Amino acid sequence: ALSPQIFTHSWSGIVCLSTNGHHVFGKVADGLFVAGCYNANGLALANLLGREVANLARQDSEWIPLIEQRSRPQRLPPIL
Repeated sequence: ALSPQIFTHSWSGIVCLSTNGHHVFGKVADGLFVAGCYNANGLALANLLGREVANLARQDSEWIPLIEQRSRPQRLPPIL
């Protein structure tokens, strides 16, 4: 019963998984920052890391050292 114009934008993506359950986070290049591989942990982790990657770009967060302490994600084995 909702009007089709209620949603003006949307996004969908793939679910990323790693064998150790860790995420991708950090600066890739000048002006390029990433946060991802939420291992299907959903909205809470995506919001936290999205906010903190923006803070990383601004160089303004007390949480960055804690986030960066986690190890990098391990790749899943290839499907044969």
